Amino acid sequence: MANNQNPNIPNQSSPDYHNETKQENLNSSNTSNSPSPDELLKELKEKGSAGVLNFYIDSRSGGAYFSDKVDIVGDVVGGDQIKGATNLWTPRYRRELAGQIRNLEIKKLQSVYLETINYEKVKQILNDHHILLLYGNAHHGKRATAIYLTISLLQSEEVFEIDPTIENLGLFKSEKKHGYIIDNITFEGIRKLNQAQTNNLSQHLKTQESYLVITIDNLTSSAKQSLEDYIFEWSCLNHRSESDNVLEKHLIWYLRTSQFSRDNYSEILQNQSVCELLDKGLLPGQIDKLAGLLSKVVKGNLNLEESVAHFCSIASQQVEIWFDEHQTIEERTDMISLAVLSGTNYEYFREASNNLRLNLQSLEKPTDKEPVNRPDNKRSKFLEEFGAKIEYGYENKHYGEIKVELIELKNQEFQRSVLSYIWQEYDQWREPILKWLNNLGLHSNMGVKFRTAAALGQLSIYAFGHVIDQVLQPWAKSSNQEQQRLAALALSIPLSEDELAPQVLKLIRHWSTLKNSPKLQMTAIIAYGGYIGTRFPEAAFRDLLTIAESEEPAIASAVVESMVSLFFFGQLYLPVLTTLQEWSQKNKTTFTPTLSLFTFTLIMGEVEVPDTEPILFWLIWEEQELAKNQPESGKECENIVIYLLRQALNLKLTRRLALEGLYKSLNFADYDHRLYPVLGQILYKMVAEGTEREKERIIYYLNQWANNRPCAASKIRSKIKNHLGI
Repeated sequence: MANNQNPNIPNQSSPDYHNETKQENLNSSNTSNSPSPDELLKELKEKGSAGVLNFYIDSRSGGAYFSDKVDIVGDVVGGDQIKGATNLWTPRYRRELAGQIRNLEIKKLQSVYLETINYEKVKQILNDHHILLLYGNAHHGKRATAIYLTISLLQSEEVFEIDPTIENLGLFKSEKKHGYIIDNITFEGIRKLNQAQTNNLSQHLKTQESYLVITIDNLTSSAKQSLEDYIFEWSCLNHRSESDNVLEKHLIWYLRTSQFSRDNYSEILQNQSVCELLDKGLLPGQIDKLAGLLSKVVKGNLNLEESVAHFCSIASQQVEIWFDEHQTIEERTDMISLAVLSGTNYEYFREASNNLRLNLQSLEKPTDKEPVNRPDNKRSKFLEEFGAKIEYGYENKHYGEIKVELIELKNQEFQRSVLSYIWQEYDQWREPILKWLNNLGLHSNMGVKFRTAAALGQLSIYAFGHVIDQVLQPWAKSSNQEQQRLAALALSIPLSEDELAPQVLKLIRHWSTLKNSPKLQMTAIIAYGGYIGTRFPEAAFRDLLTIAESEEPAIASAVVESMVSLFFFGQLYLPVLTTLQEWSQKNKTTFTPTLSLFTFTLIMGEVEVPDTEPILFWLIWEEQELAKNQPESGKECENIVIYLLRQALNLKLTRRLALEGLYKSLNFADYDHRLYPVLGQILYKMVAEGTEREKERIIYYLNQWANNRPCAASKIRSKIKNHLGI
C-alpha cells in the first residue's frame, strides 16, 4: 500500500535535528495515571459490546506496508543498534503461508552449504519443473537443500514457508518471482497431491517464475510412482571428504567475527578424536554442532577433550556405560533427576530424586542381591561419580534473596542423552516418570517448573501423542495459567524436530479454534507468543487475530501479551509492527483496530532510563543510518511508526499510554543523543502532516514536557515552531 499524501502539507523540508549534544533528564511527566491493561481492556469490552467504537482516526496519512524480517537471533548490540533490523521482509496475509525464511538462516546456508552430486540432480529437476519433492530420512538436510536450491535459482533471498499442514496444495497460487518451501508436509497434504494437480501447479509456477520445494518423510511407494517426474530421494553426505568440507565450512561460519586463519584450526580438524567422529557418518546437524564446539576450542573457551565429550554421540555412549556400571535404584534416580533438574537448587534435586525413587521402587522385583553400600558417602565423591558440580546462585524468598547451592552436570549433553536412554531402554519406567514430572510441574520454584517442561518436551519427541495425552494437554486445560505456560513451553521443543513441527502447529491451531474451551485457547495464545510464533509468524499473527475477534477481555489481553512477546523476545520487530498496522486498518466498528493500537503503545512504553531502551526508535535510527549509504532503502519503519503513533494519539483509550511512551523516549534521547534526530523527525512530520487538532496536541505536550529547560522536548519544540512558523 502506498503512503496517502495530504495535499495541504507544507512543502518544506524538515529541520536539521543532527549535531545536537546530550542533555540532562527531565524530572516529571503530565502523563501519569495511565490505565492498566486490564482496566483498558475492560473499558474496551464495554464499548465493543455496543457494536460501535467511537473514536477519531485520521486516515489521511496512512503508513505503508513495508519490509523487514528480523531473525530471532537478530541481536541488540549494546543498545547502539539493532543489527539486521531492516532487512527485506514482505508480509503476506494468506492462509497457506506460515512465515518467511529468516535472513540469518539464508546467510548461513550460503556460507556452509556443500553442493554434492545429488544437489546437481535436484537442481535440474527444480529448474525444469519449478516444483520439487525431496523425500528421505529426517535430519538429512532436506530443509537446508530446499532453501538453498530456491535462493540459487530465484537469485533472491525472499523465500516463504508454506504451512506444512496445508491439505489442498492443488489450489495454491504463487506470487510473481517468489520462492516457497514446505518442510515436512503432512501425510494428508501429500496424499491429495496427484499427477494432474502437480502438473498444473508446475505450469502455474513456471508462468509466475516462482519455485516450490516440498520435503517429505516416509513417502509411500505408490506416491513415489505417481509423482516420479518431480521427486528425488535425498541422501546427505556420501563421502568422508564431504563431511570434512562441511565441518570446515561450519567452523569458518562460527569464527566469522573473529580474527582466526586456517592455521589456527587446521590441527584441530586433523585431530584423531575429531576424525573418529566424522568416520561415524555424522548428519549435517551433528556436524554443525561439532563445529560450534570446536569454535570454542579455537577461541580458547574449551579444551578439545571437553568439546568431544560434549558431543551428543559420545555422550550417549557414556550414558549407556554409566547405567551399566550403576545399577541401584538410588543411583539411577539420582542421575535421572540430575538430568531433568541440572542447574537448580541442590535441595530441590535431592527431594525430587527421593520422590522418583518412591515411584519406581514399586516396580522393582525383589532381589536376593545385597544392596550396594558406598563406603565413602562424601558429597564430593558423589559429584565426581555423577559428573556433576556445585555452583552458587541466589533465590528469591518471601523474606528476601538468599544464597543457594546449585547442582549441575558438567556435560550438559548428558541431560538429553539420559532422557533418551531411559525412555528407550526402561519402558516400564515411562508412566512413573511421567507421573513424577507431572507432579514436578506443580513445584513452587519456577526454575524447577521450566526444567520439568523442557524435559517433557524432550520426551514428547520420542512419544508425542502419549506425552500430550498424559501430561501436556491436562496442563493446557488447567485453570492454572502457569501450567498453561509450561505446556506451551514444552511444545516448543518438538517443534524443532522437522517431522513433528506440522503436528505441533496443527495441535496449537486446533486448540486456538476451541471457543468452548477457553483454557486450551489460552494455551494456544501463549504458545503463539513464544517459539512457535517465531517459527511460524504468519500463522501466529493470523490465528491470534481470529482469536482476538472474540472480544473477550481475558483473551484479548493474552493476545496483546503474545504480540508484545513476539516483538521483544522473539525479536520479530517489523513483522509485528506491520501486522499491527494491518490490524489497525480493519473495520473500525470491531475490536481489532483498538487492540492493535493498545499493543503498539505497550511496545512503545517499554522504556526506562538507562536500563530499558526504546527499541522502536532504534529501529528507525538504524534505518536512517542505512539510508546514508543506500538512499533507495526508504523509510518504511519510520512511516509505520508515525502512522501507528498518530492513530494511538487520536484514540482516547490509548492516548495516555502513547503520550507516556513518547515522554519516556524523549527522556532517553537526553540520555543518548543519537535518538534526538529520530524523535525530532517523527514529531516534525506528525505536526507538519497532521490535522489542526493533532498539531495542537503535540505542541501542547511538548510545551508541558519542556518545562523551560534545555532538553530534547524543548529543542524539538523550538525547531518545529521556527521551521513551520507556528
